[in-house]
Amino acid sequence: MSEMKNMSKSSNVKLTLKLKLWNPLTIVVAPTNAVQTLLSILAFAFFFEPLFQALGFSNAKLLSVLVPFSMFVLSAINIVFVERQYESKKIYSGVNLGGAIMPTLLAIYFMTSVAKAWLIQELIILTFALYISYSFSAVESEGVVILSIPIALSCALATLFLVHDTIVAPMLAYSSSVLGVVFADMINLKKVIEVTDSNGSIGSFGLVDAISMTGLFSLAIVYFALLLFHA
Repeated sequence: MSEMKNMSKSSNVKLTLKLKLWNPLTIVVAPTNAVQTLLSILAFAFFFEPLFQALGFSNAKLLSVLVPFSMFVLSAINIVFVERQYESKKIYSGVNLGGAIMPTLLAIYFMTSVAKAWLIQELIILTFALYISYSFSAVESEGVVILSIPIALSCALATLFLVHDTIVAPMLAYSSSVLGVVFADMINLKKVIEVTDSNGSIGSFGLVDAISMTGLFSLAIVYFALLLFHA
């Protein structure tokens, strides 16, 4: 029965490109999610400010708040690239602007802003992050399940092992974690299309999605570890 169901879904898959809007406030309707979103914005602002200052932004404090807040607001936009018919309804798969694309662009910006002297360490950490993120991911009926804590901890430890700079290390920890989770989501996308019968978008939970949360956890671990190390 399940085999026939999967064949039915996969046979109606077609590529497309469209925007699908939804209300990001649906994420924060529950009190727990509202608190988590607010705390995430404040946490990102705290950790991003010294990084933006080091990169030469004069308005680093404002930017450190605007970036995570924009990620939350822009999570209203999903870019759909796969659409399929399942029974009487259309199901889409795509990528979320605020929850996936923005963190990815920020991660790439951080990595390309690091001095070339750190290139070898960058490549080692990124390669490790891609491998560990895929290893700690699994496809279930509701989509890709990401184990954020093990990934964040692994990426943070790998970064601390190779880099002790108080600016470079947090940047690499955040970037490698984010890119690792996005990589795992993309690699598992084909399986998700085959086994799920509901809409899905990479990074669809915006600021509280596994992509941003894993990056935040890894960044925090490295930040506080270096704070203790240099104390």
